Amino acid sequence: MLFNSQTNQNINEIIKDNFSVRTLPEQYLRTLKKNSEPANFRSKILKSVLIVIIVVGLMGLAAWLFLKSVKNQKVANNSNSVVSSVNQNSSNLSVKNFNTLAGNLNTVANQNTNSVVVDVNNNSNQNLNDNVNINSNINNNVNQNSNINSNQSAPTVKSKDSDNDGLTDTEELLWSTDGLKTDSDDDGYQDKEELMNFYNPNQGNGAKLKESSLVKSYTNERYGYTLLLPKDWRIEFSDPLSVMFIADNDEFVQVIIQDNLTGMLTARDWYLNENPAVLPSSLDDVIIGGMAGVTSADGLNVYILNGNYIYTISYNIGLKQTADFQSTYQLILKSFQLFSNPLDDLDDEY
Repeated sequence: MLFNSQTNQNINEIIKDNFSVRTLPEQYLRTLKKNSEPANFRSKILKSVLIVIIVVGLMGLAAWLFLKSVKNQKVANNSNSVVSSVNQNSSNLSVKNFNTLAGNLNTVANQNTNSVVVDVNNNSNQNLNDNVNINSNINNNVNQNSNINSNQSAPTVKSKDSDNDGLTDTEELLWSTDGLKTDSDDDGYQDKEELMNFYNPNQGNGAKLKESSLVKSYTNERYGYTLLLPKDWRIEFSDPLSVMFIADNDEFVQVIIQDNLTGMLTARDWYLNENPAVLPSSLDDVIIGGMAGVTSADGLNVYILNGNYIYTISYNIGLKQTADFQSTYQLILKSFQLFSNPLDDLDDEY
């Protein structure tokens, strides 16, 4: 159905005549407008605060991520610094160790240069290993070939001697003398002086040492020598070529026989020929058993030439730094006697 303008006008008149439109008074409308304004303001503030909080939160998050990355970088740098430092220290240690090793090698080389090796033929069926270390500088190795190494070193230091009579405290016990008296039997002679002259230091009136219970004798018939030794020392040997006289503390005196293959006429000449690195001035001439011999600078090895044989009498203190029985060693040397030429026609029984 189509409405024209006249129809519309008629309808508006009908509505106007039959319906009334009421509105609130103007003052109330203004009040409502005023009451709605704070609500809009609060909404704007709330939105602004929310935006600020979000912005601050994002900024805080960004700052936290930034600081974390910086911290990780520092840790990585510190780790690299530590590793670098450790590597550098390791390199320094390696250099130091190398230098130390080089120094030790040089020391060993110098010691080996000064060492003297004497090859001794020994037909022994048993290996004898006797290690001698004097102040960590002297090594004497006795094996099947009887190789003896002797370094030129200072004289051996004696162990404690409380009464200063020439006998160590250990020797005072061995010879049953008074360790606090220089003259145990009060006969006017010191204990060591009496021993070196084969008198009993515990008895006066010229009591002979050989007649006491303090010593015993050993005789080697094949190679024609005899000597005295403390009664408490044990004797060990595998054949007549090498005999050891051993104390309770395992220090020992050893006699080794070897052939004089060089044809030298004196022990000094033989020793210098065998040991060209040794200075002649380092050797001392001695008389042992009526025969001329030489002793090494440390005083622990004596060499005697008798015909076709060389007699080596050594004192071995092992790994110790001091000698307990140096005077006793001198007593054994002094008692050593060659009573005949070696009897080569004897068998191995002895």
